[in-house]
Amino acid sequence: MLTDCIIIKSDDPNFFYLSGIDDGFYSDSFLIIKNKKEKLIVTTSLYEKEIKKYNIPVISKNEIDRVLKNVRKIGLNYNNITKRDFDFFRKFGKTYNIGNELERTREVKNRDEIKKIRIACKLTSKIMNEVPNLIKTGIKERSAAAEIEMLIKEYGYPAFKTIVASGVNSSIPHHTPGEKKIKENEFVIIDFGCSYKKYCADMTRTFFVGKPNKNHIDVYNTVLESQMKVIPLLKSGTKINIITNTANDVLKKYQTLKHSLGHGIGLSVHELPNISENEGVLKTGMTTTIEPAIYLNNFGVRIEDVFLIEKNKCKQLTKFEKELICI
Repeated sequence: MLTDCIIIKSDDPNFFYLSGIDDGFYSDSFLIIKNKKEKLIVTTSLYEKEIKKYNIPVISKNEIDRVLKNVRKIGLNYNNITKRDFDFFRKFGKTYNIGNELERTREVKNRDEIKKIRIACKLTSKIMNEVPNLIKTGIKERSAAAEIEMLIKEYGYPAFKTIVASGVNSSIPHHTPGEKKIKENEFVIIDFGCSYKKYCADMTRTFFVGKPNKNHIDVYNTVLESQMKVIPLLKSGTKINIITNTANDVLKKYQTLKHSLGHGIGLSVHELPNISENEGVLKTGMTTTIEPAIYLNNFGVRIEDVFLIEKNKCKQLTKFEKELICI
């Protein structure tokens, strides 16, 4: 990064990545890194005591002028900054967008990050084991989602808003749970994840309420087969477009993918690498989801797990039955 100062706002995941802070919410605060190593947090007295336990000096906003007095080149994440903040900092020097560079830096996880993602996935898997007991005819989607989020909050925080999509709503990839009641003889997609020390998990299973017909079973098994065919390819050096093409070779019996086959996961639920048709390759230390899906007019099926990429293999971090469970 060809800058002599980096400034990151507290609602940016890079704030936690670069500071080493792994808990708390610090509204309207900033991390300043000067000369690649000198770290300061700009915040209010409300958060000062909490931040000081990380041994990072804290300053108030009225001290920014002094700190940035001799700065000439400022790195900002243009993807996560308000116009007001951008206009304020640009007066101290020429600004550069370092957002994409920061995201690429976070693509490969270190041991501490992997440990946190493992724990988030373990908690998510534990809660998924409770889900079949929550799905029953007559319950509203939003009520089922609320019950799942209550379980998540017993262990930590939701990584994102829980998806419960039943019947025709399961054909909508990112359906918002609503008033629809779960009925007999329909699929129910459950998609949620826990966050542990800011690091996320993401897991999806599709259940069937009642007795599925041959078409239901074949669609489900096609999605499962596509994921299973891809798993042996999840290792360092594999081209990402080969992974996507392998999944589509199975799914094309009904349709090719309507969204990316998967995505990197870490401080953000969706980050690099993007598992699509791009020319990138997998690297040791990446954590990524694989979520093949089929969305037909009347129903959809999706199966999603988190995988850790290693030199010659992968490790599945989310664990729950993949064969179709009928409730």
